[in-house]
Amino acid sequence: MIFIDFVMTVKELFQSLDFKDIIEPMKKKYPTALLPLSRYKEDYDIILNTVFSGEGGTLTFHPDSDSDAYMCEGDRYFNIVGMEVVLPDNGAVTAAEAAAEILWCSAPFGRYGEIDWGDVADWPEEFEPGEPRWELALLEAKIGPLPERTKQSLLSSSSIEKVYYESQTYGKSGRIEYIADLLLNPLYNSKKYLGPSKKQECICVLYTTPEHPCTTAEQSRIIEIIGKYFGSTPWQLFTRQCKGLAHEAELDITYITDCE
Repeated sequence: MIFIDFVMTVKELFQSLDFKDIIEPMKKKYPTALLPLSRYKEDYDIILNTVFSGEGGTLTFHPDSDSDAYMCEGDRYFNIVGMEVVLPDNGAVTAAEAAAEILWCSAPFGRYGEIDWGDVADWPEEFEPGEPRWELALLEAKIGPLPERTKQSLLSSSSIEKVYYESQTYGKSGRIEYIADLLLNPLYNSKKYLGPSKKQECICVLYTTPEHPCTTAEQSRIIEIIGKYFGSTPWQLFTRQCKGLAHEAELDITYITDCE
């Protein structure tokens, strides 16, 4: 008989681990089905700082490697953090392995989007999502008209990838330094969308709120950070204001590959 006596909440589980403890088990279990690792770092910090306000539940990990982690899929962090995690006392499943599975299952849906984009009815409907014309229309709907050369790069591209980096400081650090860590820390940023051997350029948009706009010092710092990240890859930076981010900041990067 297996006696199960290792019980804690999801938040307590994550508080007992550094993010680096979770990465390797996650990469081992889901080698071909990962979001950018920086996204999981953001969600890790959200879990550490979210107050439980839901009904909870129980996530049991069994000695045969079966688990209930899938119950996190589609749920929100305000509930997930209060769920009880039950691990077998024989060590068949480690705390890091359980956390990796929980984070992988919850990350796609656990948080609400912070930026308020207004009425989605104003977004482009005449093109298919994902095609270059749609991506161009969507980007211009968010930030305004782009230079003609940038438009042509988007329209002639063979691949368009978008990655979002959102600070999750909770007042504990600088928002731009948080984004710097997401971009430059080799522990969880592999630069997977950068292709130095390909013709590529990138469009970067830094969003802040009217109440807490990007300062001159912050803009200088983000330019420095982006320059280090991209190296020889051409890039452009736009700064815009939006609703919903409070004191935080978001950097959206559009990677345009094989552009003219």
